[in-house]
Amino acid sequence: MKKNFAHLHVHTEYSLLDGLLKINDLIQKAVEFEMPAVAITDHGNMYGVIEFYKSAKKAGIKPIIGCEVYQAPESRWIKKVNKDVKEDIYNHLTLLVKNKKGYQNLMRLVSLGFLEGFYYKPRIDAELLSQYSEGIIALSGCCSGRIPSLIQAGKVDEAKKTLEEYLGIFGKENFYLELTNFGIQKHREINSAIYELSKSHNVPLVCTNDVHYLNREDFKYHFILLCIQAGATIGDFRKYCDDFSSEDDVEETINKIILKLAEHELQDREIEVEKSEKSGFFPRTTEYYFKNFDQMSELFADYPEAVQNTVEIADRCSLDIDFNLGLIPPFKVPDNINPDDFLESLCLEGAKRKYRQIGRDTESRIKRELEVIRKMGFAEYFLIVWDLVKFAKNNNIRVGPGRGSAAGSIISYLLDITDIEPLKYNLLFERFLNDERKNLPDIDIDFCDEKREQIIKYVTEKYGVNRVAQLITFGTMAARQAIRDAGRVLEVSYSEVDRIAKLVPMELNITIDNSLSIVSELQELYNTNKKVKEIIDTAKSLEGKARQHSIHAAGVVVSAEELFSYTPIQRDEKSGDIKTQYKMEDIQDIGLLKMDFLGLKTLSLIDRTVFLVKKSRGMDIDIDNIDLDDKKTYKMLCNGDCLGVFQLESSGMRELIINLKPSRFEDIIATLALFRPGPLQSGMVKDFIEAKNKNKKIAYLHFSLESILKETYGIILYQEQIMLIASKLAGFSMSEADILRDAISKKKRDVMKKQKNKFFEGAKKTGIIDETTAGKLFELITHFAEYGFNKSHSAAYAMISYQTAYLKANFPVEFMAALLSIRMGSQEKVAQYINEARRMGIMVLPPDINESYADFTVVGNSIRFGLSAIKNVGSNVISSIVQERKNGRFKSFEDFCIRVSIGVLNKKTIESLIKAGVFDLLNQSRKYLLENFEKITEEAAKIKRSKESGQFSLFDESENFQENIISGNILYHGSNQTADTLNEFSAKELLNFEKEMLGLYISGHPLAEYQDILSGFKTVESLYDEDDKSTQLIAGVISTIKQILTKSSQAMYFLTLEDLTDNIEVIVFPTVLEKYRSIITEDRIVKVKGKLDKKEDQIKLIATEIEDIKDHKSSILRENVINEPYYKA
Repeated sequence: MKKNFAHLHVHTEYSLLDGLLKINDLIQKAVEFEMPAVAITDHGNMYGVIEFYKSAKKAGIKPIIGCEVYQAPESRWIKKVNKDVKEDIYNHLTLLVKNKKGYQNLMRLVSLGFLEGFYYKPRIDAELLSQYSEGIIALSGCCSGRIPSLIQAGKVDEAKKTLEEYLGIFGKENFYLELTNFGIQKHREINSAIYELSKSHNVPLVCTNDVHYLNREDFKYHFILLCIQAGATIGDFRKYCDDFSSEDDVEETINKIILKLAEHELQDREIEVEKSEKSGFFPRTTEYYFKNFDQMSELFADYPEAVQNTVEIADRCSLDIDFNLGLIPPFKVPDNINPDDFLESLCLEGAKRKYRQIGRDTESRIKRELEVIRKMGFAEYFLIVWDLVKFAKNNNIRVGPGRGSAAGSIISYLLDITDIEPLKYNLLFERFLNDERKNLPDIDIDFCDEKREQIIKYVTEKYGVNRVAQLITFGTMAARQAIRDAGRVLEVSYSEVDRIAKLVPMELNITIDNSLSIVSELQELYNTNKKVKEIIDTAKSLEGKARQHSIHAAGVVVSAEELFSYTPIQRDEKSGDIKTQYKMEDIQDIGLLKMDFLGLKTLSLIDRTVFLVKKSRGMDIDIDNIDLDDKKTYKMLCNGDCLGVFQLESSGMRELIINLKPSRFEDIIATLALFRPGPLQSGMVKDFIEAKNKNKKIAYLHFSLESILKETYGIILYQEQIMLIASKLAGFSMSEADILRDAISKKKRDVMKKQKNKFFEGAKKTGIIDETTAGKLFELITHFAEYGFNKSHSAAYAMISYQTAYLKANFPVEFMAALLSIRMGSQEKVAQYINEARRMGIMVLPPDINESYADFTVVGNSIRFGLSAIKNVGSNVISSIVQERKNGRFKSFEDFCIRVSIGVLNKKTIESLIKAGVFDLLNQSRKYLLENFEKITEEAAKIKRSKESGQFSLFDESENFQENIISGNILYHGSNQTADTLNEFSAKELLNFEKEMLGLYISGHPLAEYQDILSGFKTVESLYDEDDKSTQLIAGVISTIKQILTKSSQAMYFLTLEDLTDNIEVIVFPTVLEKYRSIITEDRIVKVKGKLDKKEDQIKLIATEIEDIKDHKSSILRENVINEPYYKA
């Protein structure tokens, strides 16, 4: 008998937090076992289908597309649950695709499960199965299937009836009774009953193993994955298994738990976990792994036909998924004209608007681009983009000047899709669209982030709700996350797990294995500490696995037909928006039209600033046509005053700007291209700066390169320069030059070898350079190609950088007010930008109940704090306040409580407003208001009710009560003082309230009186411009202290030290702590000497010496009131 078997029930990592299988590992194992085919049947979704299909095809394995769907017991529309039998809300059913029709039907079924039947899980029902069963083979499911569940419940007659319903839906030839065998008595009993059904109804059997992980020893990691899903820990299972101890390793512990659960006969039923609000399905076996033919044959020795039928089913499944379909939706053009001609007419109109006179080069470029677009059939694509950009601009939705390589197209420029004139900046069309590369064009567009949803709504309405969706994206367990998850499940203390996780470097795509090889402390812990080794080994098994899904930040797909035909879709649980189940790479491979609509906060910043300038100065700014040679702008940039300027505000970028000294727009384009790891580490940046500032002579390998490299001072900085060199010196067409650029950039060795020969042959033909120079030049190109950047993208983003710099330099108050408004979601950013405003000499006025609006506003040359920046104060409250203020200013807190709707105010909101000081100018102290606001709001509510009913008898005791309460003269707690003379909180308490509610001190600063002393030290803010590892001396107040224990159980501290400009984390290791422990207390003002630890935009100071700046604590402990506002640093 031929050893043939195919796994038909397999869960990959896309059965989120349940499947442990990476798709490539699964396929490699199938190859190892010489299996002819393998299926993917994830829970209720098809997330991994395209990745699985391509991986299997590449390996020579037949991919069988499927899904283990959730079937509602009755109608998918019934969404109620019997709390005692929660699992009755769905059963499992295994569906496999036979052909293309089956594939389309499965996509539709899975989509409708999410869109119509979602209730705990995405459920379908018999009605949908009847409608979309064509081309599908069904298996009766695991023990959670409808038939096995009825058998377990002793309802054999119902099981027979259900079987007959399935046969009626799928046809006898397309339905199989599924057997599983995990060595559990319950399974044997179910299998016997299923066998009897098979005989009585002449229905074939098939065996599966409900695969969830690769090898048997992975069972422990699968169990831990399920714990993460349920929010459980190992200790939660003590009520089922009390004989595991701390001496057991992970495998022993989990094995004991699983055996005990099996003893309780709780197989495949939901388990409540003690410390979690959630519950979960936990295995009662260690057998859900990828078994070979011999293992499966032995398990099903009594049912040999069930093994053979796996291959029979595999033979019946044959699906070829189409890729690169180029599915651009049709665009409706005026009658009697085709899309190509309509596009050309729009471009000619655009050219007349954009150019006073159309020169030969411009005319030639337009003609060439239109020819390529016509040849490749992309006219409708450009019209779709033109239409939505036109909609945006007509509806006051700011659109960015360009993004990516599309800025290199003059057609994009003429259609107003981009705002960068490509010939002026030597941008190349072929970098964007090459007729020798048959990819769909990819125009990414930035929109004002506050109005992005309007664009998606417009596209959806125009092309159809079933043809537009946002893209799905998956969050995976990164190294640190995996360690934290593993540690929590294994019940290791948070501080210990946190310490281990933080040993993993904060680097993009860093793995645990990478970390072990480069972090000696982590390696030592792993080798010497059993518990740490278990955490890390467990984390390694989880690392990189998909953990959750969400909506892609930018991606939107638009289809010519219903999306069901090409990708399953679902509704996002948070936003309710429709999204694809296939990720971006899959959508692009299929050939669906993917567009990136990125919401960019900076565009909102520009819009808001322009609006504020108009409001405060009466000036209209045409921001898209500003002077690109503005002296104030370049002076500000050269000083490094770039905070808030797009792409230029990081400390590293500010340092680069100061050294480079930009004096023209092209320098800003170059700066964005230079500030990347490659150029920074290669020495290219240093060479560029020295040449730009005439400290180094510019040398060219050959004089013919000067015209190409002059703007970048002899350095190959842009990918487009590589293309121009290949064209000029080796006779490449621009399309051929782009292929060379792509091969070198992506290190395609085979292509590079051919391109090198072609380059030498071309150089020989042109005769501009000799063979030796050609060799040196190709080496030079190859070297710099690693660092070369897309100039089109750099130019487009440089325009946004310049626009924001221009606004900051010329309209600083309006710019900073707008900047603060768009960053209100981050107290840290608000604090940083207020410090910047103060540095610029702009007064920041505190929030005021009669003056503040939701956003930060311009008041003369000052900025008034926005109410939205106060913690716990929502938009409904602010709208009510602003609306009521139209009826007159609030005279007192009591007046406020009477007039503003009680429905929008709650205790926390009122408390936050008081603490933030918004009522300070009503002559009522914060202490009085915090002590009395509940009583005042109660009385205010009575007044409102009496006014509404027309009855005032409640106040007969005092005819003047209402007048008194409105004027703020009523006191509580038996006080005989008036509100404005009550003792106020201490200065420390007032400032702490502000820090709590606003993220910064606004009415003063605890260090204000020490300003003269502190001026002798470097500020925290200035440390961003200092070198890593340099010794620094700073001073400030210790605002927080956190203690942890080292691996040798010694205490060390993490301090937050704050000065007038910013705060910094100070690390105090045990030896230093021992010496200075008595000095280190909260609120103490100290000076700290230490080594600067600088990584990207994060700085820390590793303390070597700490001294008290005075012999006593700071004045923030004084009990007096701050008399004078502190507005400027």
